Amino acid sequence: MSNWEKFLTPLTARQMVPKNFRLVYIDKTADVTEILKALTKNNILSVPIFDPEEKRFIGIVDVMDLLGVIIFLTEVKKIVDVIAEKPVNWSEYITQEQKVIMDATATDIANSSEKNPYVEVYEGLPLRSLMDMFGKDVNLHRVMVTTGERNAIGLVTQTNVIHFLHESKSHFPPKAFQKMREWMVPKNQVISVSNKTKTSEAFQQLLSKRVSGVAVVDGEGKLIGSLSSTDLKRSLSMNLFADLLLPVENYLSRTDSGFKPHVHSLVSCTLDESIADIVTKLNNNKVHRMFVVDEKGKPIDVLSLCDVIEFLNHQAS
Repeated sequence: MSNWEKFLTPLTARQMVPKNFRLVYIDKTADVTEILKALTKNNILSVPIFDPEEKRFIGIVDVMDLLGVIIFLTEVKKIVDVIAEKPVNWSEYITQEQKVIMDATATDIANSSEKNPYVEVYEGLPLRSLMDMFGKDVNLHRVMVTTGERNAIGLVTQTNVIHFLHESKSHFPPKAFQKMREWMVPKNQVISVSNKTKTSEAFQQLLSKRVSGVAVVDGEGKLIGSLSSTDLKRSLSMNLFADLLLPVENYLSRTDSGFKPHVHSLVSCTLDESIADIVTKLNNNKVHRMFVVDEKGKPIDVLSLCDVIEFLNHQAS
């Protein structure tokens, strides 16, 4: 048994729950306004749904679920424009259609993206089993950790595990410190959009490709940033629909205070870096993926949280 395997083996899901964790949740009857308030006020990407009658959690709503609703309405507006043979004012459209959105409840929207189902795990689940669930084959983004009586202890996300791994770098196996070019052959297809692409169309790609983020490239194909569901959360306001009509570069400039065109160091790496370096970048920059770029700055691969978790889990086998 390797030192890395010895280190991971006794650890459990319970130990991955952040010490300062505060459980934020919504009622199953919560409408979109209440969901948005819970997400934005608490700066979170997802929120569990509680059923007061059954006295248990029954689901989870995340930003990707809301994205589906928003993109659907954007597409409907295009149809309305065609029928009306003239562009419909967004404010008028929202006034007319907001009841459709607001009438939807948390249970209606939960996992509509089919990307993030609600899953409970027992607090004693081995960490390595949890890492398997967060790996690419299953690719869960978060789980609810519970006691044997199914009482909720807290949510554990891929980001929480990455933070733990970052704090545990001194135990990493040797391969985690090797340059990736010594063993890695780029194989992940990089999904990208032009910085001039309309934002609604870019978000549509997230849904159709079933991914949480895409690379943003300039006219030469060089990486200048990343567009993800996190960016959608930053613009959850009544200006959201108008913002979706902007080119991606303009949208990111409005919603991401750290975005500067042609400065992509927060979301990129090279094959001369190691997995240990990637873990540090993911943790420190609070991002969910790292694009591998070549010497010209063009994306050639992408490493998501699940890729990194899976790699380090396999190194303990």
